[in-house]
Amino acid sequence: MHFSIRHHNGSATTGRVPALRMRGLRKQFGDTVVVDGFTLDVPRGCVFELVGPSGAGKSTVVDMVAGLLPPDEGRIDVFGLDVWDEPAGASALTGVLLDQTSVPAGVTGKAWLINTGLARGLSAVTAMRRANEMLEACGLTGAGGRQVGDYSPGMHKRLCLAAALVHEPEVLAADEPFEGVDKESATRIAEVLRDFVESNGTVLLTGRTARLSGSFPRHLRTIGGDGGPRALPRAVRTQVGDSRVPSLRPRTLSSAAC
Repeated sequence: MHFSIRHHNGSATTGRVPALRMRGLRKQFGDTVVVDGFTLDVPRGCVFELVGPSGAGKSTVVDMVAGLLPPDEGRIDVFGLDVWDEPAGASALTGVLLDQTSVPAGVTGKAWLINTGLARGLSAVTAMRRANEMLEACGLTGAGGRQVGDYSPGMHKRLCLAAALVHEPEVLAADEPFEGVDKESATRIAEVLRDFVESNGTVLLTGRTARLSGSFPRHLRTIGGDGGPRALPRAVRTQVGDSRVPSLRPRTLSSAAC
C-alpha cells in the first residue's frame, strides 16, 4: 500500500529539520530514574529502532513522544513543533502504537477506526475511507465487521496499528509492535512499516532486539547500555515468539537515505 502523508498546516517538513528531536530527556518515578539525559535525532523517511532490555525506558520514551507523559526535564520536537508547547500540531503529525492499547471488546474493528479518525479531526467521509484503507493494509478487511473481543492478539495489534495511521501522520512511534504476535501478523506489520517509510513516513520502533530487515533506511540505538546510534546490518533476522520477521523485498525509496 502506498501511504498518503498529509502535510499538516504546511509543516511537512522541508529542509533539514529531523522528524523527531529529543534533547536531555529525564523521567523519574519516585526514587527510580527511568530516563536520564536521553538525546536523539530521528531523520525523516527511515525506521529508527530503539533497542534495550525490559525496564530500560523504551516505553517511557514513546509515552513522552506521544505527549502522554511529560518529561521532568528536556524537550521533544516533532518536525520542529514542541510536543508540550504546541500539542495540537505535534499530535496531528504523530501516530502512536502503544505496547498495551485497550479497545472496547464490543465495538467492531471498522467502527473503532472510524471513531478514531473522527477523534483525530477527519470528516465522516474521510474517516470511513481511511478506515477501509487501513483495514485492507493491515489484512483485516474480512474482520472489520467483527467485534474486537473476538480478535486474536495479532489481529488486535494490527487494528491498533491501523488506528495509529488512520489520520495520515508523518511520524509513527511504535512500542514493541512485534511482541506476542503470530507469524502472519508479524509479516503484515513489517510490510505496513515498510510501505509507510517508502511513502516518506518516519518510524520510531522499540523492542528488546532489532526486528526488521530489508532494503530501506534504518538505524538503531541501544538504550539502557553504552551503545550509540548506528546503522543496522543489511540482513537482520530475529526471533519473534514462534515466528520470524521476514526480510522485506527491496523497493526504490522516494525519500533520501537517513
